[in-house]
Amino acid sequence: MLTDIETQHSVAQLDQWAAELIEELHTVMEDQSTEHTRLRMLAVVNQLFSLLPVQFDAKTCDEYLHEVIVEFPNWDTQVQALWIEQAFLYEDLREIRDQLEQADDSSDEVEALIPPIKEWIDRMQTHDQNERRLRQFAVNLDVGGGD
Repeated sequence: MLTDIETQHSVAQLDQWAAELIEELHTVMEDQSTEHTRLRMLAVVNQLFSLLPVQFDAKTCDEYLHEVIVEFPNWDTQVQALWIEQAFLYEDLREIRDQLEQADDSSDEVEALIPPIKEWIDRMQTHDQNERRLRQFAVNLDVGGGD
């Protein structure tokens, strides 16, 4: 089992890799569509699909947002909502991956896949922001609580 420091470092590294992949996906979608665009998008989505379970597992080591729930047990509902959203994000990415695999390389099919991918990216970024906000709020309340 990872120590807290190793887990935090690992989570930070995994978060960085996910952010880089999402940025790469944005770049591919913004580039002019070619016969290779779908394959480039699929390659990035496959990497994200492989990374997300590792990232989520690292975050759930010793329970998801455990330190937040310990300090603020009444926040369990918010933590559970974030955990459920993780599962939906992963399954929705699976659907995107399947659609990319089944599509042909025509620019029309590739263009049709961009809106759901952008929506997924927005949801993923919102999820990450909400997770960070909850952690930060808990830290600020804990530090600000005093003796």
